[in-house]
Amino acid sequence: MLDPENPVKMGQWSTMYVHDCRVVNDTIYAANISDGKVSIINATNKAALSTVTSFVNLPGAGPHNTALTDNRKRLFVTDEIGTAPHLLKIWNIENMSAITYVTNWQPTGITASIVHNIEIYGNYGIIAHYSAGVRVIDISNPDVPVEVAWYDTYPSNNNESYNGCWGVYMFPSGKIIASDRQTGLYVLKTNFPMTGTNNNTGSFIPEHYSLEQNFPNPFNPSTKIRYYLPADNNVTLKVYNELGKEVSTLVDKRQNAGNYEVSFDGATLSSGIYYYEIKSGEFRDAKKMMMIK
Repeated sequence: MLDPENPVKMGQWSTMYVHDCRVVNDTIYAANISDGKVSIINATNKAALSTVTSFVNLPGAGPHNTALTDNRKRLFVTDEIGTAPHLLKIWNIENMSAITYVTNWQPTGITASIVHNIEIYGNYGIIAHYSAGVRVIDISNPDVPVEVAWYDTYPSNNNESYNGCWGVYMFPSGKIIASDRQTGLYVLKTNFPMTGTNNNTGSFIPEHYSLEQNFPNPFNPSTKIRYYLPADNNVTLKVYNELGKEVSTLVDKRQNAGNYEVSFDGATLSSGIYYYEIKSGEFRDAKKMMMIK
């Protein structure tokens, strides 16, 4: 924003009411609480937002907020209203044309408490679960979340109510701050390492080299490519046409360990199949993408 004291409206998305949203680069993951849906919105053109897809967060749902695993393959959705039980739901969003339900999660031994917010930090999900307080889950396998820690900010009960923990956030130090509507503000520390960074900032260090499928795919005319470096290294990322001719060099430099995202603009190219290839040290990988104009 060039002038943060005088913001200028560039566009809007008014297809459904948006209660809360997660913005990652140029994609919006919106919780449509009144409609029981989640919408994924392309915000590349800020003056003309467009719907990528919308899906029902299972019957009786009332989605409040969303959070992404860093590889953007799983979307976690909290249900604040609707039909009990109010569950944390996990969706496979690798294929935007066929989003599939994976599983749900509730605190260990608690079935009535209402889930409100989730924030994801690397392999951990930090959850504000109203009367059940703060809940921490290990999502190193996001399809099988495991509760690893909790702190009850609202010890009175674990009933189905909107009393209790409302919001959570984790500092880079690993300390968790939590707000409880009745009992106040808490700063918590776990007895195991939880250093990391929220997936919106993209600065945590991955364990392995990886090249992700571009998004969106198919695309017209631009798309984004993500890759992960567990160590500092020289990186080249190039795009080739179907005949193997190089059409673009996206990256050719030394980079620090971390996760990265680059854009590819095919406005001057014709529709068809293209390939992008990454090389970094001994790591090599390539994937296919399709441009449709």
